[in-house]
Amino acid sequence: MAVTLMALVAIALAGLTARVSTVARQAVAERERAQVEELVLAGIEAARAKPAAGGAVELPASLREAGGSLKVTPAGGRVRIEAAVGRTRVVEDVELAGGGVKVRAPSAE
Repeated sequence: MAVTLMALVAIALAGLTARVSTVARQAVAERERAQVEELVLAGIEAARAKPAAGGAVELPASLREAGGSLKVTPAGGRVRIEAAVGRTRVVEDVELAGGGVKVRAPSAE
């Protein structure tokens, strides 16, 4: 009886541990995705401010330490924005026309 009870407790603890680690991984992925979306918006604003300027955009130290990067590459009337934080990376081609922004081809990796 005691062995069966210990086995049931061990199975319950294993299931609980697996669930907690899954929730933690999902939270990290969602946080990275939100930060990448903010970086894309920052890239659009950087491209609007200086349409001809390209290259890496300077990020705060805390974001760089988390693996964050933002690169803006102008090409004609379009701008390619590459944003990454941790394992999440997004590349978007946007068209800057008349003060507006038109997203052309988003892709996430």
